Amino acid sequence: ANHAAEKAAEALGRVALAAPNWRQALCSCGALEALAGWIRCGGAPRRLQKYLFWAAGAIAGLPFVAHELRNHVSSFEVVDAALCAIIAILDDDIDGEYALVGAESCADSDVPAVIQLVVETMRQHPGTPQVQAKGSHCLGLLVPLAPTSQAASSSAAAVALAAPAVVHAARRFPRRRDVVNGSALALRALFSLAPLHAAAAAKTQSGVFRDLAGA
Repeated sequence: ANHAAEKAAEALGRVALAAPNWRQALCSCGALEALAGWIRCGGAPRRLQKYLFWAAGAIAGLPFVAHELRNHVSSFEVVDAALCAIIAILDDDIDGEYALVGAESCADSDVPAVIQLVVETMRQHPGTPQVQAKGSHCLGLLVPLAPTSQAASSSAAAVALAAPAVVHAARRFPRRRDVVNGSALALRALFSLAPLHAAAAAKTQSGVFRDLAGA
């Protein structure tokens, strides 16, 4: 039954990727709601959850993924699948049949909230290396997208939360290559971030250095 459900979800996602004009139709006909129902039931195995989030990401993009992640932040299976979907949507370096090329991202103004959401998942699952690795990877992709205007105080706050989360992940799992790679990606993004404004940039960098010094 799970294998059939995986294939059904994959088929829906393939249609959405191959024919973007069908995405609204898939939403209207109840396909997206069916995927959401599976996600929300709480009983789907980890592998099936990944197919469900992948297909839903192809149809409705990052806003849907973030919404479901926010509502199930305590569930490892949902968090793991949602973070995978976010990476598939945002990472341009991913190729292959499961890259969500062309899927909807999110508005620039929503990026700080998504950063804070990813940080919250890492806080909720501090002992789970998969979440720490994928969460750090997500932060490495999201931080460069944060608005950098003088008025973007929410970006400064989000970045200030991201820095210690990434360093703590690397400190907790120094022998996990996936965690180290994700943390390195995020730290590069943090250190290359265009200053939101002088004070915020100084605060962010000093916070990262302080955390690194304690590693």
